Amino acid sequence: MPRLINALPRYCHEKTSDRACVWIDGKRIYLGKYNSPASRKEYERLVNLWTLNHRALPAAVVPEKAQASTSAGPGLLCGELALKFIAETRRLRIKNGEPTSEVSIVKQAMAPWVELFGETPVTEFGPKMFKKLREHFCQKGLARTTVNKFMSRIKQAIAWAVADELIPGEALYRLQAVKGIRKGTVGAKESPPVEPVAPELVDAAIKKASAPVVAMIK
Repeated sequence: MPRLINALPRYCHEKTSDRACVWIDGKRIYLGKYNSPASRKEYERLVNLWTLNHRALPAAVVPEKAQASTSAGPGLLCGELALKFIAETRRLRIKNGEPTSEVSIVKQAMAPWVELFGETPVTEFGPKMFKKLREHFCQKGLARTTVNKFMSRIKQAIAWAVADELIPGEALYRLQAVKGIRKGTVGAKESPPVEPVAPELVDAAIKKASAPVVAMIK
């Protein structure tokens, strides 16, 4: 926890425009071409001022072009991130030339997120919205374990965006406060218990199984 609290704002790369930026006080400030000496120098200047001013950046010291950039657009939207993460999952989760079941799970988790918060910037998607989404899953009659699974996939999507420097780390850090639904929580539906297999079905399976499988069953 102390490491997160004392961390300095990161020098980030906006890949879509190949620009360097830094997130300070919840605002994205563009610094110039990524990895250029000028952008590195501007980054150091702003971080030093932020540190000396008790971790707050006076508005007067932000360059005009940077101030315009912070309000130029909403940044990555939840709907845009959902589409990017689905595409990434399709690319990575393949077995024997076919998409694995993980692709379907991710798509099912992303659909309600896009429906409710598709036009919301990811940087504004906080714990209250996350809990509202969780409540939406529950109201649809999904089992507690399924709700937790879907919430986990949304966190994974945001973590992927942070790792790819599409959004600042604070977007993920805030959501870590929202935990999965515990067993026995009021209003949470449980999955039906797994019933034992009828003996006659086991006997029928044994008759058709190979010797190694029969040994495992018995």
